[in-house]
Amino acid sequence: MTIQQFASKHRLKTRVDTDGTTIIPGRYPGCHIYEHDEEVGEFGVVFISSSVRTLFWNKRKSEAEATGMRVVQSGDAEGAIVFDPEKPEQVRVALRTARVLPKRRMSEEQRQLLVEQLRRVNPRTPGKG
Repeated sequence: MTIQQFASKHRLKTRVDTDGTTIIPGRYPGCHIYEHDEEVGEFGVVFISSSVRTLFWNKRKSEAEATGMRVVQSGDAEGAIVFDPEKPEQVRVALRTARVLPKRRMSEEQRQLLVEQLRRVNPRTPGKG
């Protein structure tokens, strides 16, 4: 499975990092999911904190080890973990560690409601009857 396939399966956004690799960015700078080993099919999670978040990192690290993920780098409040994208429990922990949120899915009713709200706020919205 490639990083693009993984992102599509879990409704995640991708982008190209500064070194040219495709990543799934997390909510905080420096936190992301990347393709660790293409041959084996492993992905990695990088967690880098600008402030000291030792408790958060230690909790995620122990949770990752409990699900069978490998910690390949560990600092005081940052590190990297390798996981199998085919194991749902490991994927869940990886997404929580990187703070990755899936793209929003809207039903047709929700979309229509938002369009109506927009038209009330801005009556010159294109498409108004």
